[in-house]
Amino acid sequence: MQGSSAPRMATGDAAIVLEIDGATVRIASGTDAATIAAVIQALRAQR
Repeated sequence: MQGSSAPRMATGDAAIVLEIDGATVRIASGTDAATIAAVIQALRAQR
């Protein structure tokens, strides 16, 4: 994350915080790998 400060969690329970092209997605602890991969692919497709 170039030029940004450390991620801040509004709700406090996110295990993973992704920031791509200004979109910030917080993924909860315990989310399965397939769902995380799908989220990453969807974010990349929006670029």
